[in-house]
Amino acid sequence: MTHLTTIQLDKSTKNQLDKLKEYKRETYDEVVKNLVEVAEILKKEPELKEEVLEEIAEARKHIRMGKGLTTKQLIAELGIKI
Repeated sequence: MTHLTTIQLDKSTKNQLDKLKEYKRETYDEVVKNLVEVAEILKKEPELKEEVLEEIAEARKHIRMGKGLTTKQLIAELGIKI
């Protein structure tokens, strides 16, 4: 069972989260989880900070340009059997 909660955000914080969405229907939960994942990586390995930030920016650029792979394409490319 999924447990949900409500949090209060300043309008400017919500606007910043909106800008981080990779696609229109991405939930705030997904955005926050992505931020937490990146923060955890950078906390464990701070020397990766610049490299990780550059890779994230590049990946987001590709997604916005429609150059990302669908799940089916990625599975085929990696040769994963489902």
